[in-house]
Amino acid sequence: MPQVTAITLADGQATPVNHTFTPSSIKDGMAVFYDRSKSVMLEQPYVTIRTNLAKNPKGISSVRATVNVPRYDSVSGKVIGYQSATIEYRLAPTGTKQDRDDLVAYVKNLTATTLLQQMAGNVESLY
Repeated sequence: MPQVTAITLADGQATPVNHTFTPSSIKDGMAVFYDRSKSVMLEQPYVTIRTNLAKNPKGISSVRATVNVPRYDSVSGKVIGYQSATIEYRLAPTGTKQDRDDLVAYVKNLTATTLLQQMAGNVESLY
């Protein structure tokens, strides 16, 4: 079982900067991590990670991770929107450790493709 510790993620700047997301809370299978580099809490990006283990041997377990980046208006002092992304792994009990390792690798590599980066980064559709 992994222990909750800080997560370091690089941003999307031309020269990427690492940001440390520190654990804030753990409750009911969900951990919340904040990037506290910004002084105003409403401006702080955060990550949530949730695990739902199957309740019976034939059930599906899931792991869901979400990254949220708020858009904060310093004039009004309000969050005016969020950019977010969610990854959810749905894990059948019939899957092997190798099946799960392959799934994790496919998702990691998919997020690194030019196709997905252009679609999300530029808000573009496929043609």
